[in-house]
Amino acid sequence: MSALDHGTTTLVIRSNAKINYEGILFMLSKFCGGTRAFDFVYLPWPKLAVINFVTQEQCAAAHRILRQMVSSESSGLRYVKPAIFQGLGPNLALFCAKSGYDAIQDPGAPRIFIAGTPVPLMLAVNLYVTAELLQRSKHDGKQFRAIVVPSLGKKGVEARPLKGVWVQLLDKGLQPVIAARPQPHEAEGASIPVVDGMNFLMCMVSRLASPGLPRFRELSEMVRYTLTELLRACPGAMLHFIFDGLKDEDGYDAKTPESLRRKVDKLGEAAEAVAAYSEFGFSLRGGTSSTTPLLSLFFEVVRSLEGSHRIFRAQSRSTDADVAVALYATRQNAVMLLSDDSDFLISFAGEGCVLLGRSFLFQEDGLHAKTLSVQDRLQRLRVESMGDVRLLACKLGTDLTPSVEAEHVDLKGAAWQEAVKSLLDEKAADLFLRQYDLEAYDHQPCEHGTDAWSYRGRLACGLTSVFPPGPMDPLTMDFLYEVRLRPNDEPGRGDDPLASQRLFRAYCHGHLSSQIISLLQSQRAFTSCEPADFVGFLDGREQDLRPVHEFSRAWIARVAALLMGDPDMADSWEDDERDLRFQHIDFHRVSLMALKRSWDARRPVAQLEAQARRAQKDRELVQCSRDAAKAKLCQELHVEDLEERVVLEAARLPQWFWHDACDPDVWCARKFFYLVTGRDLMDLPEKHRDLVRSALMHKCHGETNLIRLFTVTLTAVSGELVANEHIQDMLEDLSASRSQGLRLGESLRGSNNPGDLRSLLILGGLAWRMLSCLQDAYCLLGHEGSLFQRHLRFDGGPVVLTEGGLVKKAAHGYMIRLYGMDDEQIITADQVDVVRSLLNQADATSTVSRDGGGFKVTHMSGKAAFKFHGRCVFLQGLQPFKLKVKALD
Repeated sequence: MSALDHGTTTLVIRSNAKINYEGILFMLSKFCGGTRAFDFVYLPWPKLAVINFVTQEQCAAAHRILRQMVSSESSGLRYVKPAIFQGLGPNLALFCAKSGYDAIQDPGAPRIFIAGTPVPLMLAVNLYVTAELLQRSKHDGKQFRAIVVPSLGKKGVEARPLKGVWVQLLDKGLQPVIAARPQPHEAEGASIPVVDGMNFLMCMVSRLASPGLPRFRELSEMVRYTLTELLRACPGAMLHFIFDGLKDEDGYDAKTPESLRRKVDKLGEAAEAVAAYSEFGFSLRGGTSSTTPLLSLFFEVVRSLEGSHRIFRAQSRSTDADVAVALYATRQNAVMLLSDDSDFLISFAGEGCVLLGRSFLFQEDGLHAKTLSVQDRLQRLRVESMGDVRLLACKLGTDLTPSVEAEHVDLKGAAWQEAVKSLLDEKAADLFLRQYDLEAYDHQPCEHGTDAWSYRGRLACGLTSVFPPGPMDPLTMDFLYEVRLRPNDEPGRGDDPLASQRLFRAYCHGHLSSQIISLLQSQRAFTSCEPADFVGFLDGREQDLRPVHEFSRAWIARVAALLMGDPDMADSWEDDERDLRFQHIDFHRVSLMALKRSWDARRPVAQLEAQARRAQKDRELVQCSRDAAKAKLCQELHVEDLEERVVLEAARLPQWFWHDACDPDVWCARKFFYLVTGRDLMDLPEKHRDLVRSALMHKCHGETNLIRLFTVTLTAVSGELVANEHIQDMLEDLSASRSQGLRLGESLRGSNNPGDLRSLLILGGLAWRMLSCLQDAYCLLGHEGSLFQRHLRFDGGPVVLTEGGLVKKAAHGYMIRLYGMDDEQIITADQVDVVRSLLNQADATSTVSRDGGGFKVTHMSGKAAFKFHGRCVFLQGLQPFKLKVKALD
């Protein structure tokens, strides 16, 4: 279209060659009305310019001229079109929010003109950028993270060899306060890096995110390699990992704006991932995951490391679990606090440093990373104290509080806390101080292996040791006492498998999911969105087809019935104030409307990315389109859309579930199978009954039997939408005895062959959920510890989902190339040998490419070849690297 919408003043120009400010300003002055016609010129990329004109008439005139230039090949312009963000102020705010505080002084920063005269960018920012514009540009109010954090972590802070940083930190002589009675495996006086556990784990998972099947083998290698390199750089370190634990309702709702933004982003990523799969066959965005199996894998890796390390779970009341992490790091004089969460740049003021986990670089001389001590933060932000840092965060806005308009606040000897109270209303000030004023917390004396802190006289944070297992902390006990008593909690029934105290302890030690505890605490259940929820939108359809969601819903109903207890004793559950029989459950899910809006907003982004990948160009436009889609969804979707509440009734368990059988092992196996699948084990062939029984009763508890148990239960719930071929592909690398396991699964279902994409997305979602449900059922029926002593070594399954786009059957084989984890890494001969060995194991014929950085592969199917695409290889003694696959036609 040649005509512009009314009010358009900002254009985007794309050139075929690199441009600079001198060149673009000369062109605009000569052809587009002189320097008085525009007031904003910015080159975000070498071939892209953003120009804002003073009036819409001047913009329209320039647009006509520039379109004529585009039609002439000699001009070098590829296209011109309206920008996503319109106006001088919004574009300045967008630059500030994206590029950070220090970027204002960058030579590549925008050029600003007033009446044709260049003016300093800082002056323009003060004149035209308001807190409201900044907040609108990010759509989440977290301006401290948007503006300040990039200047701390991305701009001007170099990744340094961690060995040197470690030596400098040890010279400070920081001594931990581990416990009154150290465990036998603990080295007294060892230096402690404290790790924000879930943040660290999700940094690892994000590298391997996929909408399809688990990639546990690869994830395990990555976690082990990273932690081993960290310990090699920090000899003698005793790592303390802290994972999020129990929360009360107030604490859960305190970060509603931040929680909403994250849910919108996750929903949009899932929609784009499915659309990307349908466009070109693979995508690494928008992965499926489940916390319970991820924690099990992580705990397994940590237990295998050399040295003395500990894992905790952090409980919180009316605050965030990050507070417990910062409090513990401060109390233990931690030499490092490892996390990418910007909250710790504000709250942690110990002698140690904050280590940014996503900044890890694996170099030949060891691990490099970006670290920020208190002094580093003060110098970068040009302030004098951590109180000034907190005031800056207060004014700019955080996860918890909005930004505020305020002049410079002079403390004049007053505490920074008083300044915060003067800037924010009472509720916002209380939230901010709870999060960042660590001095207001008092450590409480408690049992060995636990920690607790109070805030204004009330317990606010607690830590329970997961590894080695320890007693429950005081805050966990408070949460436990708040659960209304059930018959299982009556005196004399302390060994009841469903006693609340046992279930809380199992959760704290990582053997039970938060889903079960939420049912106990508030009769509340929830399911999150995942890629499989979008299968109903494929092929131009719009139907509510969510088989993974329905599986989760039915599972919750059966668990609620189990927690309700024997129907013959129902009368004893009634209470004048509250019905404790779980007749009705407050069930939260993503609405169909939210799914549709996310699909409509993010599908065009995936289509644009597919075009960019095929043409190898215009990737910056993809990101602009993605940012606009995120902004649109943040405006359109609300909590009610992302947590649609429906009433879920507890299921009715069959009578045999409650009455002892003559063979207790068979009875337990029957209950286990019914709880997980909703099907009666006695309706299955005898070999399946024996398999489930032997796997549960520890009579044959090896990995092979657990693989078969997983196969049988997954096959029993997968339904007609999952292809038998995909179940076989998923399990083919799990064990040497996989063929027998597969035959067991196949005998439960007939032959079918649904669409590839729909089948694999559903199978991936079910696989993640099944792993969590199996562990929960194992615990609920009275067993202790983990069902899976070792994680099932899933290899991700097939990547090929379509025969179009980049993924297709190649006429002349495939090129598999090696790339470093960062741009500066050089591929070595040893890494090439590793890939050659992997290809030999796959029975492929391979020839090293001319440049030595890859292989031409033949005698291999497209499905087998593209299993290598996006794979990361982590082997001790070698720098990690990744693989990419291209079909040769």
